[in-house]
Amino acid sequence: MNDYRLSKKEIIQLKQEHRQAKTKFEADRLKAVYLLGEGWELKAIAHILDKDERTVLSYFQLYQDGGIGQLLQNNDNGQEPKLTAEQEQQISEHLRNRNYRERKLLEEYQRICEDIKTASTEEDWQFLTKRLRSMTGYKNTADLASLCEDRARKLAKPPGDRVELQIKGVKLPFRRCPAGKFLMGSPAGEMDRGSDEMQHEVTLAIGFWMLETEVTQLMWGSVMENKPSRFHGPKRPVEQVSWNDAQEYIKKLNELNAAPTGYRFSLPTEAQWEYACRAGTTTAYHFGGSLTTKQANFGGSQTRDVGSYPANAWGLRDMHGNVWEWCLDWYGDYPSDAIIDPAGPDKGSARVFRGGSWGDITGLCRSAYRYSFAPSFRGNFLGLRLSLVCKDR
Repeated sequence: MNDYRLSKKEIIQLKQEHRQAKTKFEADRLKAVYLLGEGWELKAIAHILDKDERTVLSYFQLYQDGGIGQLLQNNDNGQEPKLTAEQEQQISEHLRNRNYRERKLLEEYQRICEDIKTASTEEDWQFLTKRLRSMTGYKNTADLASLCEDRARKLAKPPGDRVELQIKGVKLPFRRCPAGKFLMGSPAGEMDRGSDEMQHEVTLAIGFWMLETEVTQLMWGSVMENKPSRFHGPKRPVEQVSWNDAQEYIKKLNELNAAPTGYRFSLPTEAQWEYACRAGTTTAYHFGGSLTTKQANFGGSQTRDVGSYPANAWGLRDMHGNVWEWCLDWYGDYPSDAIIDPAGPDKGSARVFRGGSWGDITGLCRSAYRYSFAPSFRGNFLGLRLSLVCKDR
């Protein structure tokens, strides 16, 4: 909400000068600058000092350009400071931008108030909470965010809750993945760790649903009416499909209006995929620190029927092995800081896929392992898994 943050050291110095101010003019200028630097609203400072907003900004502009010395020069006659044409232009531009931001905030606030009237699902209330949290300091958004968060909590479904859709006579079971926080990536000492797995905190503010298994050839064929796979079988995962093919499949699913009201089909983001795979675990695999061929299909010669191996804590199967699974994101470096609802880089040359496949060694099947190819690439080790997310999220 404020563009004029100052360091703690600067604010302490300004407050010391304020206590020693010889005139009211000096005191007003110093107070205006340190209040802006602490994050106070411009309108509130102008009211406290009985000044107009442009004058308050002129004080800060003087301080920013020349420090306390320039801020306090020529103030003993009670006249407001004279600014250069460039300084005047900077202040005018700031006020225009501020008015634009305030107008946009008001419009968003009004939209939120309308959306509150129709919110019905846990995800609706979570999304409202996220939008309100991004407007901290504006009107009563903090109180509204708390109320929305409480409504979402009351509607929350347990992790792994199961819902089954039927599309063109084929059953698609989904499992609940609740909103939450986790460490994405792997610790430095994890065996077979890749250099692109830097651990960082990720918050997923809005829950979602994940297909219990990889998309099967039956699920694919009933919508796409083709058979691209190398290893045939209706219950085996579809493979030899590109990221572009997956998007076409998802587009057709959404055109069928087969998703529950308020939801749409999608590929999971890379963060959603790893969060769902881990299901609350922090080990290399959701089974623990190691993986065996009784737990997943890897190190073999072909795919197996989906669901042939044990599920993770949220009821998801084949997150390790069988086929790699396309994610929504472009491949890129992880951020070093904590992040909320990441969706990867804005552009790139390769799309991420996760999970390992039937022919891989164990290390490539780890929860944190990442790989990528061009979105047009197809391979008999590469398939997909669907997510169900709220529309317009």
